[in-house]
Amino acid sequence: MLAGQRHAILEAARARGWSEPAVYLDVDGADAAAGTGPGLAQLAVAISTGQHDALILGGVGTICRNPADLMRLLHRCTRNGVAVECVTSLGTARGSSGFPREGRGRRT
Repeated sequence: MLAGQRHAILEAARARGWSEPAVYLDVDGADAAAGTGPGLAQLAVAISTGQHDALILGGVGTICRNPADLMRLLHRCTRNGVAVECVTSLGTARGSSGFPREGRGRRT
């Protein structure tokens, strides 16, 4: 599943002419299941400090298990002008918000 998500994210970045994006990843363990792992925390800090202007998600349920955590992340993106797009492992976009052609960073 992770390989398919990563492929979809890479394809979305390539379609915009971007280099390979960095990946924030929490796998297994109680922290990741609770949506509080170090990858999510690093992503939240990067968004808050203006390091990124776009976020490509490999699926809505992949970023946070808890809907409240997802809403906090999306709110943080909105406050900081970070466009968010969700792609499936088949590479189809859902909820595109209009990505810039170039940016400060493209992270997933």
